[in-house]
Amino acid sequence: MTKKYFFIILCLILIVGLTLEFRSSYYTMKPVDMNAAEIGEEMPDILSSSEDLAMEERLLNDPSFHAKIASVPVDDQTFTEYPLSNAVVLLDAWLKDGWELKELAYNAHTITISATMNESQNLIYLFSTDGSFGSQKSIGVYDDEQPYRNCLAIYSNNDGVLEKQVRTRVWF
Repeated sequence: MTKKYFFIILCLILIVGLTLEFRSSYYTMKPVDMNAAEIGEEMPDILSSSEDLAMEERLLNDPSFHAKIASVPVDDQTFTEYPLSNAVVLLDAWLKDGWELKELAYNAHTITISATMNESQNLIYLFSTDGSFGSQKSIGVYDDEQPYRNCLAIYSNNDGVLEKQVRTRVWF
């Protein structure tokens, strides 16, 4: 009898462990039926602004940053990080209060910026170096669950088209 109970307890521990390990697979992101005005009111930082355009212009016209982009081979799709201390100086006027710059990276065609706010929001901003596509801005909103923070919502602005997705439980 002892071996039987030991085996049952071992199986229960294994099941609980696997359930906790794969708990993120029980959720997915689904679009929410909201119009652009509602999304903009709920998350004003997702809206394109004159500051965004000024920041793009400043980056593209900064001589040292422009030289870095120009030195990348056109066919190279890998991203190169710009030194964070220099990036902070270039983007300081653009980052709103509370946002901390994490990365400025580039290749021959694209510039990407990553920032966080109090670990509760992540911002990704992309735009082209050659005008081949417009700007794309995404903000992810996270809970404070530790040790694994969960993404609760993603706000996207793809060249003026706003969308919101929320974390939704997948029922089997």
